[in-house]
Amino acid sequence: MSWLDRLPLWHGAAFALVAVGCAGAIFQSHRWAQREEARLIAARGERSTLQQQSLQAEAQAKRSAQARAHYAILVGKGAISPGRRIEWMEAVQAASRRASVRTVEYELGPEMSPQAAQGQATAVRLSPMKLRLRLAHEGGLLEFLRALESQPIGVFRLDACVIRRLPQPGDAALEAHCTLSWLTVPASTELKS
Repeated sequence: MSWLDRLPLWHGAAFALVAVGCAGAIFQSHRWAQREEARLIAARGERSTLQQQSLQAEAQAKRSAQARAHYAILVGKGAISPGRRIEWMEAVQAASRRASVRTVEYELGPEMSPQAAQGQATAVRLSPMKLRLRLAHEGGLLEFLRALESQPIGVFRLDACVIRRLPQPGDAALEAHCTLSWLTVPASTELKS
């Protein structure tokens, strides 16, 4: 007789019940492990998305800080303001006195949008200025431009400059014909980064 035959019937039923319970527990733990693995994968995906968003926010903050720094520089130079036409003319006169410029004549054109001809709207405005300078030597032109640039009354772009020797040099040996553009951005323009 086998050991099973010696067990009472209820022991066999209990054994079967324990075996079924164990199988059910194993099945449930397997399902629980699958759910937890799916949650882990989802959490990793969320973490990755949040890390990317964090990096993008940091990059945006850095760009904003750089834009604010550039904006502050332009404000300091006087470029973020309405056109300062009288101050520009005074600056030309002051720069000519500081440099080796014998005489200076200037003509300031009307303020305009540089993209107006192309049908594009822009916040940047420019005011063209024609200059005629009589110089003792070539270095006088560079001295003049440096002196003009060092004044906090605006930002300008040198568009063209032609220097020619005067036929009968006296106090001045050279004459320079230059065109520059004063660049401004109205103060009401929002800073976008």
